[in-house]
Amino acid sequence: MHVVVPFSKAYPKCPNCGGNTEQMLKALVKNGRIVAKLPKPKEIRKYVLEQLAKLSLKLVYVI
Repeated sequence: MHVVVPFSKAYPKCPNCGGNTEQMLKALVKNGRIVAKLPKPKEIRKYVLEQLAKLSLKLVYVI
């Protein structure tokens, strides 16, 4: 379950376990400057392929 709250609000506790939550989105660039460590292209590719492997696609043909 995902809970979406405004950026200015405090992070809620996890509704499932009561644990701490964290931001899903993090700034990478602010005012034209890189402010976070960027992953290498190879790491991004690996992550994307892992995520795609979790998807199941159902093809529907419409004629």
